[in-house]
Amino acid sequence: MPELALKIGIVVYFLLIVPVAFVMPNYLAWENGLLEMLQNMVLFFNVILCFSFFRKTAGQQFHKLWLAVSGYFLLLFGREISWGRIFFQTDMDEHGPTFISMSSVPGHQYIHGGISIYTAIVLVSLIWLVPWKRIFREIPVPKLGFAILIVTAVLAACGDKGLLFHSYVDSNIEELAELLSYIMQGGFAAWYYKQFKMLK
Repeated sequence: MPELALKIGIVVYFLLIVPVAFVMPNYLAWENGLLEMLQNMVLFFNVILCFSFFRKTAGQQFHKLWLAVSGYFLLLFGREISWGRIFFQTDMDEHGPTFISMSSVPGHQYIHGGISIYTAIVLVSLIWLVPWKRIFREIPVPKLGFAILIVTAVLAACGDKGLLFHSYVDSNIEELAELLSYIMQGGFAAWYYKQFKMLK
């Protein structure tokens, strides 16, 4: 029953993204606004969730995988907070707040280098540790969930580029879609944790 309610909630959220984007005030989708703060909270929760899976599976199969997945969500979290730039606001206008540029941060070259190295480590870890063959052969694929996730990612990308309605509505769609994407990714992590426990 809880899984069914969750599925219905996700489908309803997905179907409401565009209609809600038209009536939602644009300031809710500003950089460092309410929707971005919700995204940050979801991503941080996902980091903690996967780290808890890492601790629970100590000495078991797929133990190290959850550390890599936690690292993946930490990477997304860092990206969403602009690697700390959101804490250094420089101005505010009708389009929202602006923040210090990365190029003006002392030692930004080292920061970019560190981010690149960390990203590479996370990607290699996921490629190496995820049991891809067993996932596709022994675990049912949540087709509806993945379909919604893909469309949501496309909506977020198009909204970011202003390709949909060429107005503030695009920003609203982007942030609403990203929030759903992060919620679903955390949900997938929990679902696969449950599925992995049933593998022999």
